[in-house]
Amino acid sequence: MKLKVTISDVPEIFTFEERYALAILVVALNRPSFARDILDEVLVKHLRVPPRGSANEWGPADYFDQECDRMIPWHPDVIGIDITISGVSVTHKRSVADFWTAADELLLISKTVTESLLLIGMGAQLQSRLALDKAIPHMDKPGETSLLERGPIMVAGKLARMDRVTEEMVLAVELTARLGEPTAKLWLKRLALRR
Repeated sequence: MKLKVTISDVPEIFTFEERYALAILVVALNRPSFARDILDEVLVKHLRVPPRGSANEWGPADYFDQECDRMIPWHPDVIGIDITISGVSVTHKRSVADFWTAADELLLISKTVTESLLLIGMGAQLQSRLALDKAIPHMDKPGETSLLERGPIMVAGKLARMDRVTEEMVLAVELTARLGEPTAKLWLKRLALRR
């Protein structure tokens, strides 16, 4: 299974502190701790995936988190966020309700992380999806689907505004968001040596 987040790139009208907050959110969504939370709270809890530390624990090819992709920021005021788990197998060990409950939990966890890292006054439209290997019945209407979608919902930021966000702070966290922590640290160190 693959966890993938796609998030809006930075709109041109964003202030330094808004750019900083958005980059911090991307860094958080790229962290292994976010992928572990999704594993524990969605896949283990609802889809009966073997828990970490068990004899049947999944390896890095069984479940992984792809670094965030970026959307073109066509809406100036609202960030778009799409969170998808693909490659989910429909098996006899999982009920139809298990899949829909997992989709609900994925949206809830993503909402909690997003609202905690966006500044007050910032908003995001959030959608979550589970992509299954075969169709299952809808819970609330006739028919079947292999793409379980939850949302979109609007999420309002809850983080207090920040003072004194500098260009250097924004550059450091945006490099981390785009390149990953090890590569960003290397480049930031090289840039500091050139000054």
